[in-house]
Amino acid sequence: MRFEPLKQLTSDLLGCQALLLNSQDSAAFQQTYKLDLKPSKNGPAIFTSAYLEQFFFFRLPDGDTFLAGPCLHEEMTDIRLRAWMNDVSARQEQRAGYYRRLPVISKKKWHAMAHFAFWSVYGKKGVLAEQGEAVQVEQSEPHLSRRKQTLSFHHDPSHEQKLMDAIQKGLIQDVIEIVQSGPADGGEFGVLSKRSFIRSQKNLAIASITLATRAAMKGGVHPETAYTISDVYIQRLEELQEVKQVEALLRDALCAFTERVQKARLQAYSPTILKCLRYIEQHVYEPIRLEEIAVHVDLSLSHVSARLKKETGMTVGEAIQKARVEEAKSLLKLSTHPIAAISAWLHFTDQSHFTKVFKKHAGLTPKKYRQSISS
Repeated sequence: MRFEPLKQLTSDLLGCQALLLNSQDSAAFQQTYKLDLKPSKNGPAIFTSAYLEQFFFFRLPDGDTFLAGPCLHEEMTDIRLRAWMNDVSARQEQRAGYYRRLPVISKKKWHAMAHFAFWSVYGKKGVLAEQGEAVQVEQSEPHLSRRKQTLSFHHDPSHEQKLMDAIQKGLIQDVIEIVQSGPADGGEFGVLSKRSFIRSQKNLAIASITLATRAAMKGGVHPETAYTISDVYIQRLEELQEVKQVEALLRDALCAFTERVQKARLQAYSPTILKCLRYIEQHVYEPIRLEEIAVHVDLSLSHVSARLKKETGMTVGEAIQKARVEEAKSLLKLSTHPIAAISAWLHFTDQSHFTKVFKKHAGLTPKKYRQSISS
């Protein structure tokens, strides 16, 4: 009875049931919900059932189990419910009613309450554990050995990096060419499903769309827009039945992200300043003079400087430095060229100057940036 107040408090705060289970009650409860709980006195444990129900529990000093749940971490909408019913064998109407009765509690609040309940009993913060069915994964070494024996290897990651870099910069033609040409080293893409070739291709496409989503956001696309594009294409992807359709859809998705980056950049600046920035980007390997930019956009020197500063917050010199740093980041990611050579190509006075400017814009020195990419 000493833990009844905690049980009631937990139930009131969360809006879901909290229970004190002896060994017999625990066995019956686990059989009902098809659980395999291993309560501990070291801290609370979180358990996700096969039907997405959430529980937390821990061993009490008297040997009983304190348990709260079930709940859901996300609302089970009609769309999610229909999709979920395709994956489990259950009567849809009964399951739908059950899910709608479950309280929806955020993962953050759920974990916080688990810690609070455990602290209330033991006077200390325990270690939160995740429990569930273990998934056995084959060791990677035998697979790697077989690939070495047959000279079959994954593609060079620089192909992926070039593609994501082009998406981030909004270079639609570059994206098309990279996709069409494939990896320069002729390496293979991974096998992500041994049971179905088209499932493997779909999984690879989903991975590519996920990476492209991040690249587009880095390129200036609003996160909600990028995530929505990702959702739409992945949902459509699941409906396809032919490999050629998957390949075509992936090309369309990558181009859609790139076009959104282009649109974001167009909206950010006036046509005149956008023209200035593009000129700078196209001439980063050449000495760039303000007079040349002014002639290119047909404005006076003072007008170019004032407009650029007003719209971007940068002077012409700073805009040139930023463009050269962005190009340097690409070279550091996609090549093994010495840092000194990159510095010279991009017209920095010396390597020390390059390091100072690079760190100002990228937050890291060129050496540490390359190490962070390769690690």
